[in-house]
Amino acid sequence: MKINNRYLIIIISIMMGAIVFNIDRIVNSLGFSLSSQNLVKQTESQNSINSQDSKSNKFFVLAGESFYPDSLANEPNRVKARIGAEKFNELFKDVKICRSFSDTKKYYLVLGSNLPEEEANKLKQQAIDNYFRPDTYSLQENLIDFNPSDCKKNP
Repeated sequence: MKINNRYLIIIISIMMGAIVFNIDRIVNSLGFSLSSQNLVKQTESQNSINSQDSKSNKFFVLAGESFYPDSLANEPNRVKARIGAEKFNELFKDVKICRSFSDTKKYYLVLGSNLPEEEANKLKQQAIDNYFRPDTYSLQENLIDFNPSDCKKNP
């Protein structure tokens, strides 16, 4: 059976459109999991309890967690492809993959480390505005599940 090149191009275009339209589902099925809502609620609760101390605390901005570090490493590349390398490098200078110390098979995608609360919130919003996952979140230093000095810089 001979397929006309025109039909082949149409079929490929439809398939590519379906992939782009469903990219979130595809990424999730590959093992890329997002931040835990419970952890975010715990952080918000802790923030309200320690509101006087929050100015002295440092915060981290996390854009995801996974048992597959390669999945996490692909997320910054996806964003970089959408906004351009120059803008990405200007906005996100401290992207790292960090291994959990409570579960050695879990990894975190960290966009910013040791930031004041206002700066962490600003970075979190910049990340969301520039195509990182909408559940990107900030976490106080005392609640992180990784050793910042053991993180690997994402190229």
